[in-house]
Amino acid sequence: MNTKRDGYYGSVYGNDPEDFYNIDNRFTVNIGYGEEPSYIFYFKKDGIVQKGIDIWEGYIDEIAELIPLENNRFTGLTYYINVGVFENDRWHINDPELICNQLKAVDISALQAKDSQLPEAYNGLLNFIIEMMKNGNEIDVMKF
Repeated sequence: MNTKRDGYYGSVYGNDPEDFYNIDNRFTVNIGYGEEPSYIFYFKKDGIVQKGIDIWEGYIDEIAELIPLENNRFTGLTYYINVGVFENDRWHINDPELICNQLKAVDISALQAKDSQLPEAYNGLLNFIIEMMKNGNEIDVMKF
């Protein structure tokens, strides 16, 4: 296996599947000739991606739709998605606690009613954010 290098999550250096960084990609969707767009939430240490989660854009959109607005305006995750911040190459999440609280406010039964795999993707993202906060790690995101 080649050593990890600074760069975005999907950089592959060689043909070995282990050359992908340590990213949980169980929630990506492969349709047609390639993967559908996804959001990759990750953290880096010393310029190297250490851990992350890759979730299909459709799942993130469905989760975000169930986050209550705050005073009739977008904040946190809903702000990032609806204002187009996620269209940039990469960005830093300045408010992981807000996003964590927003995710905790989502109605799980509503997720289950939309798609049977949504709750698992939701739990994966929530657990990732909780783990990063618990360990004092910062979270970055990219749309891939």
